[in-house]
Amino acid sequence: MKKKTRRIIFYLSVLIFFILSLLLVLFAFGYRYDFVQNKFFSTGSLELKANIAAEVYINDELAGSTSFLSDSFSKGWLLPRTYNVRLQNEKYQPWHKLVKVEAGFLSSFPRVMLLPQDFESEIMASSSVSVITIRRFESENNLAIIGNKKNWRR
Repeated sequence: MKKKTRRIIFYLSVLIFFILSLLLVLFAFGYRYDFVQNKFFSTGSLELKANIAAEVYINDELAGSTSFLSDSFSKGWLLPRTYNVRLQNEKYQPWHKLVKVEAGFLSSFPRVMLLPQDFESEIMASSSVSVITIRRFESENNLAIIGNKKNWRR
């Protein structure tokens, strides 16, 4: 090889080294490149804690499932935007929410409650209240229909 060719290879490898090290430092500080807006953005995180084990979908793509120890889920390195988050279990009604993830912040949902598909009738009694029966749960309105045999109410 000629001296000129070796110098070109050397300077090109130094340039590649500095570009890669800059990208690595940006990644270590929590920045990601957004190909939609063609800019680097600081990332955010999402945390969910459910009452049962469930699968977690972010923008209708399976992102994982809740932990078997604490039924919690966390996802980092999310670009700042609004995500459609859904928790789903076959025996329970799905939970979904539009979540806004902001740069450098944690969006936390510490008490996500998934309700059963079939709400069973349950009779409860106390000394101060007459017998109350929970008849059904309307998932579209998030209403529990309760009442005794004489008067029904929502």
